[in-house]
Amino acid sequence: LLAPSSRSGTSRGSGGAAAGGKRSAAPKQKWTDEEETALRAGVAKYGPGKWRSIQKDTKLGPLLATRSNVDLKDKWRNICVNPKHGGGRTKGGAGRSGVAAGQGATAAADAGAR
Repeated sequence: LLAPSSRSGTSRGSGGAAAGGKRSAAPKQKWTDEEETALRAGVAKYGPGKWRSIQKDTKLGPLLATRSNVDLKDKWRNICVNPKHGGGRTKGGAGRSGVAAGQGATAAADAGAR
């Protein structure tokens, strides 16, 4: 096995993600009401998961010009989890286990004992 310093012909830049360095990400920008409304309209029109189609829409795209498809996906996921934004799921409801949040291990143990 050759040590990295003894390799010839390979040079790697320093600080890149592949080299283990961290990139400094752009600061997160708070979503505006217009952006959120455009995202909701886009999902209503194209469906969840059609982020590129939403971005290419002639009316919605300009409102979401500073957002990536991953930004749209992440925001939609957060909207669906947070009930104050009118999403489909609620924080206090039963999750995959069927146990509502906040009931702790005793409710789960009781359910398993049945």
